[in-house]
Amino acid sequence: MCRATLTLPKLCGLRTLVKGFEKDKKLSFVDTHAIRMYFPFDSFKDQHHYTYPDISVSFPGQPLSPTTWHGISMVIEVKSDASDDPFPRSGLKNTSTVVQLAKNARSLLLAHGFLSAFTIGVYGNIVRLARFDRSCAIVSPPIDITNADGPRLLQKFLWHYSHPRIGETVVGCDPTVAKLDTAGQEWVRAQLEKANAKDWEKHVRELDKARRVEVYDRKTGKSVPYILYHVVDVNGRLFSRATTVWRALKDTRILADGELIDDPTCTTPAKPQIVKEAWRQLVRRSEAEIYERIEEKIPREERFGLPTMVCGGDMGSRELHWWEETRRRRTTDADDAIPQSGSHTSDPSTNPPDDPSESDSLSIPSEDFPLPFPQQQTYSWRLLYGEQYTHLERSHMRIVIDDIGRPLTQFTCTRELVQAIRDAIAGHQQARERAQVLHRDVSVGNILIVDEPKEKGFGGFLHDYDYSSIEDEDEGYETGSPSPLQSAGDGDDSDQKERTGTYYFMAYEILVGATTGPTIHHTHHDLESFYWVLIWIVLRHTSHDHPKGQLACVEVFGYTSDAFSSAMKRDWATRQLERPLSVQNNAPLSQLLRDLAEMVCDNIPHPRWPTVHLTYKRMLRAFDAALALENWPKNDFVRCELLDPRTVSQIGLRRTGTDRASGPIPESSGRQAIAIRGPSVHSLDCSRSAPEGVPEGSVAEAPTTPVASASTSTGSRLPGLRSSSKRRRLEEAVQLPYTGSSSNKRFKSGGDMGPPALPAVRSHPTRTPRSGQAQPSRRSRERVSAAPTRSSERIRAAAEKRATSRSG
Repeated sequence: MCRATLTLPKLCGLRTLVKGFEKDKKLSFVDTHAIRMYFPFDSFKDQHHYTYPDISVSFPGQPLSPTTWHGISMVIEVKSDASDDPFPRSGLKNTSTVVQLAKNARSLLLAHGFLSAFTIGVYGNIVRLARFDRSCAIVSPPIDITNADGPRLLQKFLWHYSHPRIGETVVGCDPTVAKLDTAGQEWVRAQLEKANAKDWEKHVRELDKARRVEVYDRKTGKSVPYILYHVVDVNGRLFSRATTVWRALKDTRILADGELIDDPTCTTPAKPQIVKEAWRQLVRRSEAEIYERIEEKIPREERFGLPTMVCGGDMGSRELHWWEETRRRRTTDADDAIPQSGSHTSDPSTNPPDDPSESDSLSIPSEDFPLPFPQQQTYSWRLLYGEQYTHLERSHMRIVIDDIGRPLTQFTCTRELVQAIRDAIAGHQQARERAQVLHRDVSVGNILIVDEPKEKGFGGFLHDYDYSSIEDEDEGYETGSPSPLQSAGDGDDSDQKERTGTYYFMAYEILVGATTGPTIHHTHHDLESFYWVLIWIVLRHTSHDHPKGQLACVEVFGYTSDAFSSAMKRDWATRQLERPLSVQNNAPLSQLLRDLAEMVCDNIPHPRWPTVHLTYKRMLRAFDAALALENWPKNDFVRCELLDPRTVSQIGLRRTGTDRASGPIPESSGRQAIAIRGPSVHSLDCSRSAPEGVPEGSVAEAPTTPVASASTSTGSRLPGLRSSSKRRRLEEAVQLPYTGSSSNKRFKSGGDMGPPALPAVRSHPTRTPRSGQAQPSRRSRERVSAAPTRSSERIRAAAEKRATSRSG
């Protein structure tokens, strides 16, 4: 059936449902099935897929521009028959339909800064409402629009959707976010021009997508206004931390006669800063706490390679305390209204919030919380299954960083790149040795190049401490080795045993630990990750002599299994000893790569050679030696062609931070449910009734329909799929962006910055010498070292072999 013929009657019916709405609350519906909708931010659209929403919904009372996400508040997908309803069925086709809804929801969340996004699926005469947040999706039972109650129920949903209790647009919008108006855009341009900010004209190209937000400061309990005007980096995955990094200005304007005007007492222009917003897992320590610890332990004038937090806090924790205080107050008032013999009225001072350590710094409004449940902190799992699943929820946070930087992949010359990584290692050392903070997620996105480095200042810094752990211990252990606590087997090392990080940059031991048992995360694992970050960028953005060019990435980075990925890294490090990678006309960088390859090879455990762990001293010495050389080329950045979808298919970055207390996933309740778990999508047919106290069919502001959801565990399979390649494509799809190829025109092959699809790569799991291969004598090994490392032994053996061949 023609798609236009399919959507036309639905459009007529939807317009009839909202015909009686007030003019400023009426929703518009437009057929957009033939319009290609790209990723919300142009700078990243080549790294993500596009979609074709069947019907797009406007904001209340606003005209709809169907060519951009920023004018769309909701999406409706239409199928011809009830048998196309994907939720009670499994299989590739149905899973693709669910992923299609998820991709649209992801774009809506990013484009508007929504706390939750709604999509509607129309399958013949069946309608389903879906609510997506950063932890899960909740889907309604099927609504039959041929029944008398069906259209009324859908109309009721649309009315509630366009009449939010908080916020000015729709249900799910963030009340602390507002679209930047024209006057605000002009103010930003003027401030950046006055400050003579570096490359500011490039950063205001998408100023129409800027927003004004409130940053909650946990130190003062107040909210500080900031204008976010340029996206530096964005995590495009749906069920994730969804970290977005913005360039921002503090809004110093004052309110006069209902308008924001320049503050006459403010004579200096606003300084560009970084605002990071993310949805942290509740089981993880707040990143603001990590920065506060670094600030407490390391004076600002002594800090090097570390960012400085200006303000920030966890808005989800604050809102949860406000909601709990409202419940407590109402319960107390109800008890007071019914006096009983011997009754005792609770004193508020004796009933502190659940988290006293945070409550001292929380400023909770005196009025009651206006909604049934919090919004800045997800509440879906607790609502459906109880408090025992709190660990699966996420909390919204924003922090402001004083240092401005740009991604490593935007370096101008390789010396700048190497300097930034070197200074980030120095920052890692400061945090580890002086604040006992171990980062545990060194990746290409977590190191920034300083835009305007100061004299004798650092050229790069390490940020994003979401996965960091803190050891409360004194000095007295050698950094790079197990701490006394861990060596003795005492204390709680659950943080260090948890596998975290960005998959492509994980150390060999961390990858192997997934199959051999928990591996305690040490300093040398993070130091090895710095090496993989450098290799990642060198292979993609320099002119090197590898015969496969940029496609050499497939020999180092990829995702098929932990065992295969770890073997690829070990194989690469070993081969670098025999035929090291060389960068054309860049002797300093080539020498650095050779030095680091030897260290990393020694850092990888092997039964036949002693392991020599990486240390700060050895790593920094290698970087400093390379930076001291004078023949560094200029402007030698090379564009990576792997990101061009016309060239090759791609694989996206895979964040694999595992829930510390993930626990079992509850069985889905309700009649028909979707459970999105980690990288896989499961369509379940559940016939059990809803848990006690959970209403069925609710479509008000906090939908509580008992339909299940998501966690971060991995490895489960899609039911009904025998093809491993198809299953893998779909398993990765729900961790958007879509990361496999597809014949469906609605899916664009491509992901976040990954290498092309993996060919067969030869690995050497044991590096056993071939039969008859000459081996160095024991005496020759002793001349190299009393306890030879792998690199020194192999180099010595190669030298002896060459000498023998020449003498012969």
